[in-house]
Amino acid sequence: MRSAQDNNKAMTTLIEVGRVDELDPQGAIVAIPHSRVALFRVKHRIHAIDDACVRCGSSLAHGKLDGATVTCPKCGWTYDVVTGCVNGIAALHTTVYCVTVRESNVYLDIPVAVMPREC
Repeated sequence: MRSAQDNNKAMTTLIEVGRVDELDPQGAIVAIPHSRVALFRVKHRIHAIDDACVRCGSSLAHGKLDGATVTCPKCGWTYDVVTGCVNGIAALHTTVYCVTVRESNVYLDIPVAVMPREC
């Protein structure tokens, strides 16, 4: 029998998005169903957030990465790539995706709700 706690867990699936050695350390874009994700390497770890700036929609993967902070190339807003938070505006953030690396392959943990359904 399933518990209430089990019912609250979001169902996810792992999607392979590339290899560690193929990712640009300053930022890379990968496509997932219904979205684009920006991948960043910070201190030998890979972090993933939605690629679109929440203010202007510009690609965050094309922004300048400084430590764990990426700057939107169009409007200048800055994001923490680990937490997805917009720096200086506590109420704003972008989606953060869990990243798994297995044998140099990079996987994103994607909620099943964004996966296309088979008919």
